Amino acid sequence: MGNDASRATSVLIMEEQEIFHHAYKEIFKSTESFKVTQTQCDADYNVMQGKIAQIKPDVLVVSLKKCNHNSIEAVSKLTGEFSRLAVVLIAFVYTPETTPALREMVSRRQAGIALLLKQSIDRVDQMHNMVRSVIEGQLVIDPALTGMLFAEKKTHPFLAQLTKRETEILSLVSEGYTNSAIAKALYIDVRTVQHHIENMYAKMKSEDYINDRHPRVSASRLYLETTGKLVRSK
Repeated sequence: MGNDASRATSVLIMEEQEIFHHAYKEIFKSTESFKVTQTQCDADYNVMQGKIAQIKPDVLVVSLKKCNHNSIEAVSKLTGEFSRLAVVLIAFVYTPETTPALREMVSRRQAGIALLLKQSIDRVDQMHNMVRSVIEGQLVIDPALTGMLFAEKKTHPFLAQLTKRETEILSLVSEGYTNSAIAKALYIDVRTVQHHIENMYAKMKSEDYINDRHPRVSASRLYLETTGKLVRSK
């Protein structure tokens, strides 16, 4: 799917909002450098997979209202199967839980990729330049997303002390699992679960903010805050 300077860049568009569906078609019609091979006005990734295999476009433009975990997973699957396909992913909102999946998708890409916010695109030539950049193999990230994607993840000293099994158990504790439910989920004895939890509590004793009366709650909250599943109130 490499781009040939002697022909127009073929663009396949998946846009789930009808009003933007027509807008993108006009954006790429405004220059002979691009050719819209086909458009899809929904988010059916299975259909899109077949279209990519058939049409073999140079670049895929995926435009969404909200970029969540399911959409990232689907786009990652497409980009993994068609490794030379350049991708422009555009959304009004990128939810925080997508950050690990976005990082992984970007790190695995062999071709160019752009992650953009719809509200950041003001001009037609801006969109054209984004597509040209990914065709050249570049990584383009909206400045408003860089903080979310590349902020250094903090690891709490307490969590760093935990073994792999203790971390697994703490993850289930934070989801409200009882000791017996954890034992069943991990196929271990309930006494083994209790032993690991007691070890965790022993490692927590040095922490000033730990509530001795409710160590299970304290450990769960710490885990959720550190992993980004719970935002600390200000």
